[in-house]
Amino acid sequence: MKRRTCLTISVLILLLSCPSLAKEGEWRPSPRGALLRAFLLPGWGQFYNHKYVKGIGVMLIESALIIELVQRWRTANRFWKESLDYPPGSEQRQIYQDRYLSAEARRNAYLWWTSGFVILSALDAYVDAYLYGFKKDFGEGLTLQLDPQCRVKLQWRFK
Repeated sequence: MKRRTCLTISVLILLLSCPSLAKEGEWRPSPRGALLRAFLLPGWGQFYNHKYVKGIGVMLIESALIIELVQRWRTANRFWKESLDYPPGSEQRQIYQDRYLSAEARRNAYLWWTSGFVILSALDAYVDAYLYGFKKDFGEGLTLQLDPQCRVKLQWRFK
């Protein structure tokens, strides 16, 4: 077990330290590193990409979803254990089993919502890292001009 843990940590460190496709002397975040960071800790991928406001939002929402998921999981387990205290076929056991089924459905819904949000935030971190410096590379090349003859000219320049 110890060997597997050391191997996993080594692979993560190796993947997180992979260089990105940056020009010489210019730092750019690695998309793969941002993706892995976003899966490891809520908001870490966004912080890595220097998107601090987005990182705080992701961290707060993802943490709240995880906390709520854990609470729903505990509630469902509590109802299941309480149902086992009563003899099979009794009315009390059926009441607790019904409560368990309701709590299980809510827990599963939170599991889906949490999983979906984690995946979306990781993909967002990946795309942000991939497009890091996009504005700087292409500049503010979109211009809109109005001639004296009321003609509109739309121009998009690339550097």
